[in-house]
Amino acid sequence: MRSRLLAAALFVALGALAGCVPSDGSPGSPGVPVIGASTLTADQIVAFYSSHAPASLPYRAQGATLQQLAQMFVDEGKRYAVRGDVAFAQSIVETAWFNFPDYGIVKPSNNNFSGIGACDTCGNGFQFSSALSGVRAQIQLLRNYADILSRTTTIPDPPVPELWGSTPASAAYNFDHYFAKGHAPLWNDMGNGNWATASNYSTVVLSVYNQMLTSSGLPGQCPPDGLLFGALTNLGPCPVGLRQPGRAIAATSTNGYYVVNGDGTVHGYGGASSFGSPTFGSDLARDVAVMPDNAGYVVLTGIGTVHKYGSAADPSTLGMLVFPYSPGVDQSRSIAITPDGKGYVVLLANGTISKWGTAATGPLAALGNPTFAGDDARSIAVTPDGAGYLVLDKFGGVSKYGTATTGTLGTATTPIFGIDVARDLTLVNVSGVPTGYYVLDGWGGVWGTQGLPARKNPKAAVFADRWRGIAIVGSAVVMVRNDGTAATGVAA
Repeated sequence: MRSRLLAAALFVALGALAGCVPSDGSPGSPGVPVIGASTLTADQIVAFYSSHAPASLPYRAQGATLQQLAQMFVDEGKRYAVRGDVAFAQSIVETAWFNFPDYGIVKPSNNNFSGIGACDTCGNGFQFSSALSGVRAQIQLLRNYADILSRTTTIPDPPVPELWGSTPASAAYNFDHYFAKGHAPLWNDMGNGNWATASNYSTVVLSVYNQMLTSSGLPGQCPPDGLLFGALTNLGPCPVGLRQPGRAIAATSTNGYYVVNGDGTVHGYGGASSFGSPTFGSDLARDVAVMPDNAGYVVLTGIGTVHKYGSAADPSTLGMLVFPYSPGVDQSRSIAITPDGKGYVVLLANGTISKWGTAATGPLAALGNPTFAGDDARSIAVTPDGAGYLVLDKFGGVSKYGTATTGTLGTATTPIFGIDVARDLTLVNVSGVPTGYYVLDGWGGVWGTQGLPARKNPKAAVFADRWRGIAIVGSAVVMVRNDGTAATGVAA
């Protein structure tokens, strides 16, 4: 079986996981199982689709309404012990949001929601007599891929004839002797010849499914809730590219911003130019910072390496600077570039501030740092005059040094949470003068200092530790969640 991915724009890099046994899909388990119960209801699936489907890809399935189709996936999945909500995510990918683009092989009237039989060299894919037959065929095929013991005697209906065979006998034989039976007990096993040829097939499907979960206010599996670093995130149920796609955010001065994934991939938004990305193959990136000229950026890893792109790689700026390399020790947490673009400070987990370039020779050189007993440090920000900085700890405490102790910043305060929930800090500057700062907590709460407009995160979820970075983009407060989702603050 080969299927063609229509939604190519969703692709993400992947090294697929294979040879695993089913699990519950929790952090530390080998993968996301095909067999199991749907987490989402039909109403939740429809709500996700309605809020996320691109306007350019209208729903064109002809055999059922969106609500009816979502209910079929949930109901058929339950009858076959297959996760129908993940199957729906697969169909979003295969049909480009049930749009069935005209350039594709499968047509809206085919009731084929998963590209069954469609390939680049095929004349057409399978055609089903009704939407229910198309959904049931997809679920039956998933059951065969996942369950090596699947037989016609263990499923609730005869094999769908349009897929398995025109007579009951041939359909039963083909179902029972399917060549890929048991080849993919996990969604992570899909791709590379299982269902699809694309090596990143499982990443694409699981990325959509994770958005379905988190958009419904549920914990995501890619990545799980909670602040994790290093080895813990390298063992999760999801492909590498999905484990921490929202590690950090940094704004340009031209109303754009960058988001860095845990695997090092940097995505630009709002017109922010791409200058390249490191590729780590594991959760290693911790922060991203933009050059003052907006023509480059740096990516910090947990082991202290600083990867430089665009103008940041120029020998006259940051290109020749080294960094606090700590092989095998995940301790670097945040980086800030000096306003002259010729130095940077790196915040370590215990509060130590490592200084390089003009940060080690100018006004910042003699400034102190907080001292923490464990992995408490979270974020650092340099003042616009290059003579001070602020350090955020995991409890919400903000330590100030140099010119950050004077003027508006010196008297500014935000709450002390008392629990490990503070995640990032960003300065608010007006014409180069700091007027305060915002602190982001892991649940999505936004806390501003006195005099700043109160802002709230419209996508925040109490007790769900998902939010990782905050930045000022133009006049807006923008946050990034650990699944890569961005949200703009609104008036509180």
